[in-house]
Amino acid sequence: MTLQIPDHTSATSPVMAPVDSEASSSTPGPTPGTRLVIFAALLLPSALVPLFVLRRSVNQLHRKIDELKGATNSLHQEFKTVMLELSIRREQHEQLRAMIAKTREGLANLRRETQRTQATRANWDQQTREQIQGLVTSNRIQTSRLRELGTSLADVAAFMQEIELQQGFFSPRVDGRGIERLRFLAMRFERMGKTKDSGAEKGSNAADDAQHNSEAGVGKEK
Repeated sequence: MTLQIPDHTSATSPVMAPVDSEASSSTPGPTPGTRLVIFAALLLPSALVPLFVLRRSVNQLHRKIDELKGATNSLHQEFKTVMLELSIRREQHEQLRAMIAKTREGLANLRRETQRTQATRANWDQQTREQIQGLVTSNRIQTSRLRELGTSLADVAAFMQEIELQQGFFSPRVDGRGIERLRFLAMRFERMGKTKDSGAEKGSNAADDAQHNSEAGVGKEK
């Protein structure tokens, strides 16, 4: 007896095909969250690189700003120092100007005082020269008179001696009132005349020297 096995392949094959398609259609795909994570993972490096570069640039700018602040503070301090030095120099300049003005005023006063002193000295020198010249003139007049008096006394003594010789009178050598006394007085007056003449000459020379020294002193002061 022959067993017949039913052929299930033909019957089951059309049934299995739908099962495979349903299985393939029921496989789950990536969720939106997963997609977002993937997108973020892909986008984040490209976004972080410029951010890091920008942050580095910002840090460099901050450092430069800090350096500029330090330089600005240094310049501000130097400016304060320079202004203080300028103020001190301005004050010193004002003091120096006041000292120069005071010195000029002192020089002007000294010049006026020197001029007054020169005028007084010139007046005094002129008066001194006039007095010396007057004394010299007076001494010369007295000298001339003494010489004339001595000459006159000598002439009188000679005349008296001649009269005595003619009359035959004799007078002793030592006679307090006679011819010898007249001759002695004549010689004394002549000596006094010579002494005063030399003194007058010295006085005239002294006056000339004083005038010369005065003129030289005025020239040096000028």
